[in-house]
Amino acid sequence: MSDVFGSLVKQHLLGQSAASADWLIGEGLFTDAVQGVALRSMKAPGTAYDDPTLGKDPQPASMADLVDTSDDNGGVHINSGIPNRAFYLAATAIGGNAWEGAGAVWYDTLTGGSLEPDADFATFAAATVTAATARFGEGSPQAAAVADAWAQVGVLSSSRLGRRRAAHHERSRRSGRVGGTPQARPRRPHGAGAPVWRVHRRAARARGAARRACPTPRRSAGCRCSARASLLDLAAASGEPAPDRYVYQVVSPQPGLLDAGTGLDVRAGEQQPARRRPVAARRHAAGAVMPAAVLDHVGLQCADYPASQRFYDAVLGELGLTRLMDVGVACGYGADHPVFWIGLHETGTGFRESHLAFAAADRAAVDAFVAAAVAHGGEVLHEPRVRPEYHEHYYGGFVRDPDGNNVEAVCHRPG
Repeated sequence: MSDVFGSLVKQHLLGQSAASADWLIGEGLFTDAVQGVALRSMKAPGTAYDDPTLGKDPQPASMADLVDTSDDNGGVHINSGIPNRAFYLAATAIGGNAWEGAGAVWYDTLTGGSLEPDADFATFAAATVTAATARFGEGSPQAAAVADAWAQVGVLSSSRLGRRRAAHHERSRRSGRVGGTPQARPRRPHGAGAPVWRVHRRAARARGAARRACPTPRRSAGCRCSARASLLDLAAASGEPAPDRYVYQVVSPQPGLLDAGTGLDVRAGEQQPARRRPVAARRHAAGAVMPAAVLDHVGLQCADYPASQRFYDAVLGELGLTRLMDVGVACGYGADHPVFWIGLHETGTGFRESHLAFAAADRAAVDAFVAAAVAHGGEVLHEPRVRPEYHEHYYGGFVRDPDGNNVEAVCHRPG
């Protein structure tokens, strides 16, 4: 489902119709060193990559090639090629914008309230046909396109479809689904007795699961749980399957190749090359909970505190950061909590320049940051521009603040 809705978001953002979309998942993940175009292809599963190091894209395009495995929690990331292609076929057959046709049907199916967590492909397929009929009408071209898509990938036949739709309709009636709106279901409490999170990892040829109970909701922004264990612990551990919670890495069979780079861009995507961690990180490998970020906040002492307040109010405002806290002798800036502080110069003598780089959402924000700095007495050290010596999309502008520090705004996204 993540591939479906991720592709819909991409198409909506780019203004693409179902016919004009590329239907690739993870495009741009690989560098030129890898023989491949993406991590997965919804249009043609099994064709996304074919590389000497990574191997060939293992996804099947139909039930005829279903991969029967206990790995990857039953092959949830491998066999997803089958429903992915069904969605592609339905979307292109319906035509127009996928989020208005097949996407709406898939959304209705997921939110309708009658789909059970253990539904198989055929059950889900029948549910989508039911949802298409409810949305577009009995005998509509849209409902026919959805049914035909599932038939093309070998999930449903006409006789099986009839039985599945009848069974799904009965489950919908019993679950209290009225007019397509599910009744509210109580949430399972977290904390004591909460479902256990599992982090699945692969290293060399071993596989296992380490688990830790999470006291906060799965999507809570405040949750920093982390399950960490040694390779031997992972290999020996076991647990109940947890579909779509599988994390995997690319491990090269050739010694030394990973140090030289496998051609994978580690800044994006689901696959990342295995890397030897620094000594300090390896010391925490046996169960320590590591923070999500290296720094929580930083602070500077200012010779002219009021002037620095005016300066940073202006330049950080262009990046969407505001003064969130003021304790008299210091104040903190951030988006949701203070991460950058300035205050009165109270300790130490002499000046040593500091360099601070603030993240900008786009290149226009970098330009606005520098302009605001100049308007408030800042000196431009380096005009905003692409700096390929760092990387091809590095766009930064540097100014000097009232205390003489080198302050930068940088955007890492393509222009």
